[in-house]
Amino acid sequence: MNKKDRNALNAFRSAYEGAEMPELPDELSKESIVNMLDQKEVPKTKRRKKYMPLKAVLAATLAIAVIAGSSIVYEGISAGVKLQKSYTSQAIKTASDYKEIKEIFEKINKQNNNTTWFGSRLFGKATADLAQEEGLGNASGNNSNVGKTNVQVEGVDEADIIKNDGKYLYRLVFDKLYIISLLPADKMKVAGTINIYDDIKIADKKTSDVTQSGSEGSASGDQSGASSGRTDAYYPEYDYLYEDGAIDADEFYIYGNTLTVLGNVCDFTTGKGYKTFVNIYDITDISKVTLKKQFLQDGLYLSSRLIGGDLYILSNFSVNLNSDEVFMEESCIPTSGYSDNIKTVPANDICIVSEPDYPSYLIASGLNLDNLKAGANTKSILGAGENAYCNAESLFVARTKCTYTSNVLSDVVAEIYTPGAYDCLTEIYRFSLDDGKITFDCKGAVDGTIDDGQFSMDEYNGYFRIATTGSDKKGVTSGGVYVLDKNMKTVGKITGLAKGERIYAVRFIGETAYVVTFEQTDPLFVIDLSKPESPTLKGELKITGFSEYLHPVGKNLLLGIGKNGDLNGTTPGIKISLFDVSDPKKPIEVDRRIFGGNSASRDFTTDAWYTHKAVMVYSEKNLYGIPVWASDYSSGIKELFLTIRIENNKIINDYLYPLSEDNTGYYSIDCRGTYIDDTIYISADRFVKAFSMTDGSLLGEIEL
Repeated sequence: MNKKDRNALNAFRSAYEGAEMPELPDELSKESIVNMLDQKEVPKTKRRKKYMPLKAVLAATLAIAVIAGSSIVYEGISAGVKLQKSYTSQAIKTASDYKEIKEIFEKINKQNNNTTWFGSRLFGKATADLAQEEGLGNASGNNSNVGKTNVQVEGVDEADIIKNDGKYLYRLVFDKLYIISLLPADKMKVAGTINIYDDIKIADKKTSDVTQSGSEGSASGDQSGASSGRTDAYYPEYDYLYEDGAIDADEFYIYGNTLTVLGNVCDFTTGKGYKTFVNIYDITDISKVTLKKQFLQDGLYLSSRLIGGDLYILSNFSVNLNSDEVFMEESCIPTSGYSDNIKTVPANDICIVSEPDYPSYLIASGLNLDNLKAGANTKSILGAGENAYCNAESLFVARTKCTYTSNVLSDVVAEIYTPGAYDCLTEIYRFSLDDGKITFDCKGAVDGTIDDGQFSMDEYNGYFRIATTGSDKKGVTSGGVYVLDKNMKTVGKITGLAKGERIYAVRFIGETAYVVTFEQTDPLFVIDLSKPESPTLKGELKITGFSEYLHPVGKNLLLGIGKNGDLNGTTPGIKISLFDVSDPKKPIEVDRRIFGGNSASRDFTTDAWYTHKAVMVYSEKNLYGIPVWASDYSSGIKELFLTIRIENNKIINDYLYPLSEDNTGYYSIDCRGTYIDDTIYISADRFVKAFSMTDGSLLGEIEL
């Protein structure tokens, strides 16, 4: 044995001899293992004729600890997550009183040495995206000649920055909402505006000295995380976002004669940092828009859904642990309500996750827009959640919990055995929805983490399905799809998809799941879920590049929008693929188009990589559109809107509508496309332009 191995062995023995182990067979006792390390005879293990190499001994010994059901190897290692082959369904635990909640925050505060935790937008590329099921398309169904937001569940609307009712285009730009008369297209005009800032009602809406990092104001908790290391010298143009009363209007709904805007308002004076606001307007008379009600709840706005007249709002509220004891006690209980009647959420409406380790809440409220006098129904989850899925009956909130497992014993031992980076599981909390009311149901868990936001989750015929990326003890990743029953008990699963890769896109359509993973090539997996207890891999297709978004085209085609690539990984350009999935055993890429991938100095990008709401869907014409930014080192940035048609299993280039050209490096943001009959309307933060779908000609335009 050389010196390096001897030192490693001694380090391991020292740690191992001091460990408190669970009860094991005699062959696996501490004494037997230590004797084995010293190359002594191992009691009651006569079958072993050769001694294992040191690396194998260390790996086997660590594996014993995991198999025995203990994630504690020696004193000082965190208990962490106990990964299991399956997880049992559990009832959701609610708080008994506020005292219990405050004790939890005190414990978290102690564990994290008074570290301030700031909330953030948790939905990544899928921000504000929730559900999906069979019969996908626009919210208005397949008989409409008016463009609607690209949603995933029929009858479950999603908020956006643009809405079209066939007469008016509603466009949100920062804190102002424009109402644009669309007809005729050559005479478009702004018919009205709503200055949302003027309608925000908080206790003390005024400019204050909260913009300096470390100042008295920022101590109350900047949930955007921007106050950490931020100074006005570097970001003076964003000062307005960190002043009391400053707002960030995110998106809105149109429901009958009601327009509802959702976003964030700074409220440092209460010690809670941000509140989510919901401004509900009466737009019966466009020339006299009036604010009917304003609803407020603690935390940053995350997402929402509108089911009929029932509006469900999600926010993430982080408690500032750097506040003094009294201030923290006052601010650690979430509040919600109309601006003139804000109340604390009752303790029995606050769910506590298992082993909460983050001082934050996910807050869910339900409002009935047809009966605002009824008030809101609010539930909170202490410990928060990263993703959510919603259909007409249920809300599912997913929370990822990970334990770092590298360097388990010491640096010297880790040189010999490093079991990977993280062990992760995803907890799923189920809530029932009914007429704006939210009711706790139960919870379950699966291995791995969600990579594609709400698209990774789905409910069909009473079964909840979820796709995750997990990893083994060596850190090798792979995909899996799990099926849970109504009690959130896992009844079926398929794992080990594409080892060494991660999931990039998921689409559940009826009894089939389509999963895209990526490392260098793009495997498209077709998984049969017709038997929930035994999901089956039916087919697989490997191609270069990968899809970020999948959209069904009829019954047997799947449209993929993603990034170009070769055998070495990604390359410049947008890739649009058309898959024929009529034979699940042999999915075929029947056509593809690459845009902007023919030059290293020219690149195309699109918002469709990050949100499905940037994809315009005109089902009647088999027409699809996405915003495109073409950057060229010599000519600057061109803003375009690309449309394609699907005909006879082919992708047909339709039009590349020119929007603007700028070589200064500035370009418009949040571009969206919509339509009325044969006219396409394209809007960004600076303009609205109307084009003929017949010949691509410009019909009219206005500036915002």
